[in-house]
Amino acid sequence: MTHEPKAMGDDSPVRPASEPPTAARVASLEGLLCELFPSYRTLYRFLHGLPDSSRIVSELPHVDATDSMGNLVFAVAAVLTRRGVVDHVLFERLVATFPGRRRDISRVAAQWGCVQQESAEPVQAALLRKRRGRMWIALGGGGLGAALLLSRSIFDRGEDGDGGLATARVESRELAPGSPATAEARPDDAPASEMALIPGGIFRMGVASSQASFTACIEQFGPRCPRELFDRQQATYELGPVTIETFMLDRVEVSNGAFARWLNRQLHAHALTVRGRSVWTTDTPAVLLARLTDAISFRDGVFSVPGGEMEDRPVVGVTWDASERYCRREGKRLPSPAEWEFAARGPAGRDMVCELCAPTCADIVFGRAAFAELRGACEDHPSGPQALEAGPLDVTPEGVSHLAGNASEWVEIDPRLVDPQRPCPGDQVPRCRVFRGGSWQDPLVLIRPSLYSRAPASSTRDYVGFRCAGPHQD
Repeated sequence: MTHEPKAMGDDSPVRPASEPPTAARVASLEGLLCELFPSYRTLYRFLHGLPDSSRIVSELPHVDATDSMGNLVFAVAAVLTRRGVVDHVLFERLVATFPGRRRDISRVAAQWGCVQQESAEPVQAALLRKRRGRMWIALGGGGLGAALLLSRSIFDRGEDGDGGLATARVESRELAPGSPATAEARPDDAPASEMALIPGGIFRMGVASSQASFTACIEQFGPRCPRELFDRQQATYELGPVTIETFMLDRVEVSNGAFARWLNRQLHAHALTVRGRSVWTTDTPAVLLARLTDAISFRDGVFSVPGGEMEDRPVVGVTWDASERYCRREGKRLPSPAEWEFAARGPAGRDMVCELCAPTCADIVFGRAAFAELRGACEDHPSGPQALEAGPLDVTPEGVSHLAGNASEWVEIDPRLVDPQRPCPGDQVPRCRVFRGGSWQDPLVLIRPSLYSRAPASSTRDYVGFRCAGPHQD
């Protein structure tokens, strides 16, 4: 059912939203919800008070309490958009629930066409005129706890249908050289010695046949194994040989400490702002972090890493936009999907990062979460990304660490793998991107470097980080 937008509390004609929702509209709604709702519980209570709430909630992907709030907000915005219920009723209830945020809600409502056609009266004015003093109380359902804690399979990694969720953004644009946001660009904390030289060569991405690895997955985990994930291995192989020029690649993922220091430099250059619990750029705007966490906090105008143990762990929960911007501002770039796989597999296309190794829980950071409702093989070990020196066997001959486990990594756009302007298959959010490598939560069968996953550029996951690449300087 499609609801025609109108000014809340007013029966006057309205300006209909004749065109389909744009990325900017969807991003504005995602950002608003992310700022308004501090927890899963408050958001689900609000949803249960909407018309047709049972269908809305039933269409949400499985979400675990470890997911970022921004991820859940992304899924909610996608469902509301798909069902056509982003209308005056939704915004009226938002204002009634959060009367102190009327101006912010009104701004987003106006983008969605929820204003009078003649006077363009803001939503908040219509509400105040007709409903001043009223407060709508959202009632939660008894099954809220079960909905919150539905177990998320590792297969919900941003694959087709994107079981992973995402955060708010609008389309990014390249900044003009010399603009205030780019003028402070400086080398990364890590000197060139912290980058490994990857000699160029010719190789083929993927594998000639994915049947063996898919069969192994089926034997271990049954029908929860996604055939399309393994089929993509074979599809990339069929693209043919790829020539890789010699390049430099960060030996380890970007750490929480390095990312927090970069955020402070961007903050001082007025290139970003903090909105509630999320971090945004000021030029687009685009979200960089959907939710500040224990790993990176913001207090007294400074980003920092509380305590010492998280300082040198990979930063995760960052968007592709944040990763691309970080590398570009530091005079580097994201590695291409082919470069990343070439660094992990070498010219001979080895199956694992560590050639001829038999990975164990002590050697590679993987298998530390439940998978397909089965206990993770390494759940006795600490969960989450581990210190950059962890995983002694997860090192290539060139000295690059953690291409098999610890944190999956965003890579640069490759139009042969995804259409960069369109949604990932089964999704509705534009700008599909690729991330590569296994992570701390993946089982052994998914840490093969020939696999790749897809997700929107604005999405965040607690197992996806990044590293940077750069040209070889003779």
